[in-house]
Amino acid sequence: MYESPPWGYESTNSYLNQVLLVDTTLGPEELLLRLLETEKAMGRVREEEGYADRTIDLDVLDYDGKIWESELLLLPHPRLHLRRFTLMPMRDVVPNWSHPTLGKSLTTLLDECSDEVVPSIVV
Repeated sequence: MYESPPWGYESTNSYLNQVLLVDTTLGPEELLLRLLETEKAMGRVREEEGYADRTIDLDVLDYDGKIWESELLLLPHPRLHLRRFTLMPMRDVVPNWSHPTLGKSLTTLLDECSDEVVPSIVV
């Protein structure tokens, strides 16, 4: 688990970030809908636009290397490669993963990442 400041907006709150590898029979969109239900059950209120403080934020970053484009879901996550707070824990969980559209390893993505904030390891 990593701690980082907010990304894309100003706040005094920090975030805990973690990547999980999940084995599921759910399809990508059904998985995302379940995650959104979980967020809501945990008190998340989604704002209309932009980033804001939130109790929880669950995302599907990748789904077995599939490229997916729908109104509900884009895979791989469109900002995955821009955020150290996702790349670093992802490297811990699936170190040999490669970005399916960019064709780059996590090590390369981290080397090229313009995000200057390096998350701190918490656990």
